[in-house]
Amino acid sequence: MLRIGASSCLLGHRVRYDGGHKRHRTVTETLSRYFEIITVCPEMEVGMGVPREPVDLIGNPFAPRMIGQRSGRDWSGIMQRHGRRRAAEMERLGICGFVLKKGSPSCGPDGIPVRPGWGEAPVVPGRHAPPATAPGTASGLFARALTDALPLLPVEAEDRLDDASVCENFIERVHAYREWRECAAEGPSVSRLTEFHASHKLILLAHGERHLRLLGRLLAKAGNDAPEDVAARYGSAFMEALKQPLVRHSRASGNPGGVEWGNAPQGPLHHPWIPACAGMTEEGGNDGGDAPCQSDRCNTRPGS
Repeated sequence: MLRIGASSCLLGHRVRYDGGHKRHRTVTETLSRYFEIITVCPEMEVGMGVPREPVDLIGNPFAPRMIGQRSGRDWSGIMQRHGRRRAAEMERLGICGFVLKKGSPSCGPDGIPVRPGWGEAPVVPGRHAPPATAPGTASGLFARALTDALPLLPVEAEDRLDDASVCENFIERVHAYREWRECAAEGPSVSRLTEFHASHKLILLAHGERHLRLLGRLLAKAGNDAPEDVAARYGSAFMEALKQPLVRHSRASGNPGGVEWGNAPQGPLHHPWIPACAGMTEEGGNDGGDAPCQSDRCNTRPGS
């Protein structure tokens, strides 16, 4: 079974700074049917405990620091190091997607407010960064470490998954990422990439003919380029193409919105798991219940 990661609080675990949780039905009642979920709480895993003082992101939005609101303790270094270690573990576990808690200074995928700070924060090499006192937003420190280490990994904030089309797309990208990883693990070669491309033409076409043509040209012009470089460019463009909305009346099939996976059995050209997302806009969201997810596919790891 495919594995995805998720912030522990979304599964109902009481690991929030105030001892609460943010159990989310889309994660516990939809995604847990199809994926084994590996839970992660970076704050607990670095020893911040529950309850704990809230933290803010402070300073340079390109390289913010995570600072305790009352104590002023700087958790940035330990959180960044832990994020890199956890990302490497996620890769070893074969994680094919991640659901992150919106608004968290550790797990939020984007849009986390960065308060003006004092002094100069480290600047990301090769990038222009504003002064440390400039207001702005950033990714949470764990989320940044995860996406830096695994840039092609499908990642979503939990609130976006309440939209049925976003939920469908995330599930689709999780499966696509698994298939891409399997292709890449066999070793880079243009012939292997060409086979992969041919077997995924319909799914690419369902997201727009432009992306299908772009990837085809990339392979056609590979020439004497190093296979590793071609594979890196193809993988990035392939996963980016699947982020685009489905063309509901695509020529990919005779059925509106129909798509077919490269290795899927013949028959109706749609994903068998997508109908489960129907109605998520009304039925998703936070669950006020106290019990954590009881699915045997939710795997609470030690310290999470």
